Parts: sequence; C-alpha cells; structure tokens
Amino acid sequence: MKRFLIYVAGLLLVGIVALAVNEIMVRYLMAASGASEAYKMQRLYGTDFEDEIALIGSSRAVACYVPSMIGNRVFDYGLNGSRQNETVEHLEYILNHKQNTKAIIINLDPWGITEGPKCGDYRFVARRTDINWADRCWGVRCFGLLKGALADWINSVRTGGGQNLGGKRIDHGATLPRIERSQKEWAAICDKIVSPEVVIAPEVLDKYIALLSGQHIPVIFVVAPICQEWWNKLQHKERLTALIDQLSQLPATFVLDFSVLLLDSLDYTCFQDATHLNEKGAIIFTQALKPRIDSILGIGR
Repeated sequence: MKRFLIYVAGLLLVGIVALAVNEIMVRYLMAASGASEAYKMQRLYGTDFEDEIALIGSSRAVACYVPSMIGNRVFDYGLNGSRQNETVEHLEYILNHKQNTKAIIINLDPWGITEGPKCGDYRFVARRTDINWADRCWGVRCFGLLKGALADWINSVRTGGGQNLGGKRIDHGATLPRIERSQKEWAAICDKIVSPEVVIAPEVLDKYIALLSGQHIPVIFVVAPICQEWWNKLQHKERLTALIDQLSQLPATFVLDFSVLLLDSLDYTCFQDATHLNEKGAIIFTQALKPRIDSILGIGR
C-alpha cells in the first residue's frame, strides 16, 4: 500500500511540475514571440500605438500579407482558425479604445462572414471575452503550439525576426511559410477540395454594419487571392459580390477584392495550400496591394 501511495504521489508531482512548466512557457515564452497569439492579444488590448495600421482576421491574415511591405507601422493581429465573429470584436475594441490607430485592414475570406470558436489567447489580457472552458483552466495548453512559440522566441532573440526555425519568416506578426509545392503535391491538394460555399452570418454582419456606420478611421476589407481550383468550386459567389457591395456603401469603408485578380501572376508555386499563400505568393500579392492602400490613405500624394 505504501508503494502504491508513493507511486500515485509521484504521478501527481510529475503532473504538477508539467503544468507549472506549461504555464511558465505560456506566460513568458509565448508572450515573447512576436507571432504568438498571447503576444498579439496583449498588444491589441494593452497598448495604443501611434499611427498603427492594424491588420486583423483569420489565418489568411497571418500568412497572405507582408506587413513590413505595406508600412513600418503595420502589425498583423491575425489569428489562425479565427472567424469573423472574433474579428468583429477586435474591430470594436480598436474603434472604441485605440484612438491613435491610423487605419484598420480586415482580411475578408472569400467564403464570407462565418462564426466559430474564439482562437485568441485572452488569459493574460485585462479584457476577458467569452472563451472556451479549456482556455480558462490553469495550465491547459497544446504543447505543439508551445513548441512552435518557443521556436519563434528563440528565433527572435537570435536573428531579430528573420527566418523561423521551422522554415517560416516572422514579419510584424505575420507568419510567412517558405513552402513551395511540387506539381504532384499540388494535384493532391486540389483533389481534396470539396465544394465550398459563401456563408453570411447575419448577426455578425449586422454588428459590422453598426460599427462601421460611425467609425472615425479608414477601414479596408481585403479579399486576398485564392487558387483558381478552389475558386472554380466555390458556390454562391453572388453572396460574396452582394456582401462586397454592401460593405462598400458604408462610410470610410473600402473593399479591395483580389480573390482572382492576380491569377496570372500566382501559380501553384505561390500557395502553401488551396486557400493560403506562401511567402513567395504573399510578396507578389502585397506588392499589388500596397499602392491601393497608399491611395486610400493618401500616402505619397
């Protein structure tokens, strides 16, 4: 019996130490990484940077833009897996609390305005939002994400934000994968494309309209490029067209639709998968995007 109790106590001790190490990694290492969700949320809710241009949105915001090419004060707050119901909350906070923000760029996915679980790490920011139960539990974390964040942090210390240890470049919060697919790999990716469709969540759209009807700074929605194979299978494209027209009518709101504008310049070697550009594609896209943003913001006049 004594040995059994010692064994159980040992397991508990190992578990406690593991959770403590996990918590330390989340609290300090993730926050130290310029591309981690913890740092992005701390920065979003904690500091009002002078003349910042905030880029918000989903994983396509994270991977499809090169913020430093748009401007030195652009920061990518995009979150992998995030949906528009979370993005609109970020927009609301910026409009109401960050008076020094110069403009907001919102990545608009070609599949419309959808809802889903919130993906930001809100545990260490002053403003808490409605997050899942696991994120509220002390020490509960995905160790794969921690390993990636640790690599980002080590990279930022060693190189100041150059190439990531996993073959990615960190740029003002963006994560640009240096993946180039072969024709065989690309064919396999395209074979797995199902029949996506444009979906509009009415409550989220209504919140966007309410916020944008009286905002005081330029808000620019951008539909980043999508591969031709995915676009050809997209159903209800008319919903996306109607959404773009509706958003364009709002005051100080602009929509730049690059969903298929650059297909002549973007072949399969510019995509990491069917819906995300790689670093090569992001550079080509951002080069085309920058003059349009500069024109809206009056830069260079």
